[in-house]
Amino acid sequence: MMKSKMIDIITDSTRLILEKQPTAGHDITHTLRVRELCLHIGHIEGGNPEILEASALLHDIGRPAEIQKPGVDHAAVSAGLAQDILKDTGFPDDKIPSVIYAIENHIDQFVNEINFKGVIP
Repeated sequence: MMKSKMIDIITDSTRLILEKQPTAGHDITHTLRVRELCLHIGHIEGGNPEILEASALLHDIGRPAEIQKPGVDHAAVSAGLAQDILKDTGFPDDKIPSVIYAIENHIDQFVNEINFKGVIP
Protein backbone atom coordinates (compact mmCIF):
# COMPACT_ATOMS: atom_id res chain seq x y z
CA MET A 1 0.00 0.00 0.00
CA MET A 2 1.32 3.42 -0.89
CA LYS A 3 1.67 5.27 2.43
CA SER A 4 2.29 8.91 1.90
CA LYS A 5 0.98 12.32 2.78
CA MET A 6 -0.58 12.45 -0.70
CA ILE A 7 -2.70 9.33 -0.06
CA ASP A 8 -3.58 10.59 3.42
CA ILE A 9 -4.91 13.81 1.86
CA ILE A 10 -6.86 11.87 -0.78
CA THR A 11 -8.34 9.63 1.94
CA ASP A 12 -9.28 12.63 4.10
CA SER A 13 -10.85 14.41 1.12
CA THR A 14 -12.90 11.32 0.30
CA ARG A 15 -13.99 10.93 3.92
CA LEU A 16 -15.15 14.57 4.09
CA ILE A 17 -17.11 14.33 0.84
CA LEU A 18 -18.83 11.07 1.73
CA GLU A 19 -19.65 12.12 5.30
CA LYS A 20 -21.41 15.31 4.14
CA GLN A 21 -24.17 13.23 2.58
CA PRO A 22 -24.01 9.54 3.39
CA THR A 23 -25.36 7.10 0.83
CA ALA A 24 -26.51 3.62 1.69
CA GLY A 25 -23.65 1.20 1.22
CA HIS A 26 -21.25 3.73 -0.29
CA ASP A 27 -19.64 5.24 2.77
CA ILE A 28 -15.99 5.51 3.73
CA THR A 29 -16.01 1.92 5.00
CA HIS A 30 -17.02 0.70 1.53
CA THR A 31 -14.32 2.86 -0.04
CA LEU A 32 -11.61 1.52 2.27
CA ARG A 33 -12.70 -2.07 1.55
CA VAL A 34 -12.52 -1.37 -2.19
CA ARG A 35 -9.02 0.06 -1.71
CA GLU A 36 -7.83 -3.07 0.11
CA LEU A 37 -9.36 -5.35 -2.52
CA CYS A 38 -7.83 -3.35 -5.38
CA LEU A 39 -4.39 -3.45 -3.81
CA HIS A 40 -4.70 -7.18 -3.10
CA ILE A 41 -5.81 -7.98 -6.66
CA GLY A 42 -3.17 -5.63 -8.06
CA HIS A 43 -0.48 -7.41 -6.06
CA ILE A 44 -1.56 -10.75 -7.55
CA GLU A 45 -2.42 -9.67 -11.09
CA GLY A 46 -0.06 -6.74 -11.48
CA GLY A 47 -0.86 -3.09 -11.60
CA ASN A 48 0.43 0.22 -10.41
CA PRO A 49 -0.36 0.55 -6.69
CA GLU A 50 -0.55 4.36 -6.85
CA ILE A 51 -3.15 4.24 -9.62
CA LEU A 52 -5.10 1.43 -7.96
CA GLU A 53 -5.16 3.09 -4.55
CA ALA A 54 -6.13 6.54 -5.82
CA SER A 55 -8.82 5.08 -8.12
CA ALA A 56 -10.32 3.05 -5.31
CA LEU A 57 -10.33 5.94 -2.86
CA LEU A 58 -11.97 8.36 -5.30
CA HIS A 59 -14.33 6.09 -7.26
CA ASP A 60 -17.53 7.01 -5.39
CA ILE A 61 -17.00 10.63 -4.35
CA GLY A 62 -19.72 11.67 -6.80
CA ARG A 63 -22.38 9.57 -5.03
CA PRO A 64 -23.76 12.54 -3.05
CA ALA A 65 -24.53 14.32 -6.37
CA GLU A 66 -26.51 11.26 -7.44
CA ILE A 67 -28.58 11.50 -4.25
CA GLN A 68 -29.22 15.21 -4.75
CA LYS A 69 -30.22 14.76 -8.37
CA PRO A 70 -31.31 11.25 -9.38
CA GLY A 71 -30.09 10.24 -12.81
CA VAL A 72 -26.74 11.96 -12.43
CA ASP A 73 -23.84 9.71 -13.45
CA HIS A 74 -21.88 9.50 -10.22
CA ALA A 75 -18.87 8.02 -12.04
CA ALA A 76 -18.57 11.13 -14.23
CA VAL A 77 -18.99 13.43 -11.23
CA SER A 78 -16.44 11.37 -9.28
CA ALA A 79 -13.95 11.64 -12.15
CA GLY A 80 -14.31 15.43 -12.30
CA LEU A 81 -13.86 15.85 -8.55
CA ALA A 82 -10.98 13.37 -8.55
CA GLN A 83 -9.12 15.33 -11.22
CA ASP A 84 -9.07 18.40 -8.96
CA ILE A 85 -8.12 16.46 -5.83
CA LEU A 86 -5.30 14.63 -7.60
CA LYS A 87 -3.84 17.84 -9.01
CA ASP A 88 -4.13 19.58 -5.63
CA THR A 89 -2.28 16.75 -3.85
CA GLY A 90 0.59 16.64 -6.34
CA PHE A 91 -0.34 13.21 -7.67
CA PRO A 92 1.95 12.37 -10.63
CA ASP A 93 0.52 14.02 -13.76
CA ASP A 94 1.35 11.03 -15.94
CA LYS A 95 -0.82 8.74 -13.76
CA ILE A 96 -3.89 10.97 -13.48
CA PRO A 97 -5.44 9.88 -16.82
CA SER A 98 -5.35 6.22 -15.74
CA VAL A 99 -7.05 7.04 -12.43
CA ILE A 100 -9.72 9.09 -14.20
CA TYR A 101 -10.31 6.31 -16.74
CA ALA A 102 -10.77 3.72 -13.98
CA ILE A 103 -13.23 5.95 -12.13
CA GLU A 104 -15.23 6.82 -15.24
CA ASN A 105 -15.56 3.16 -16.18
CA HIS A 106 -16.00 1.38 -12.86
CA ILE A 107 -19.75 1.03 -13.37
CA ASP A 108 -19.85 0.13 -17.06
CA GLN A 109 -17.32 -2.66 -16.71
CA PHE A 110 -19.43 -4.37 -14.06
CA VAL A 111 -22.65 -3.93 -16.01
CA ASN A 112 -21.07 -5.32 -19.18
CA GLU A 113 -19.74 -8.34 -17.28
CA ILE A 114 -23.19 -9.01 -15.82
CA ASN A 115 -24.79 -8.69 -19.25
CA PHE A 116 -22.16 -11.01 -20.70
CA LYS A 117 -22.94 -13.65 -18.10
CA GLY A 118 -26.64 -13.36 -18.91
CA VAL A 119 -27.69 -12.22 -15.46
CA ILE A 120 -29.51 -9.22 -16.93
CA PRO A 121 -31.85 -10.07 -19.84
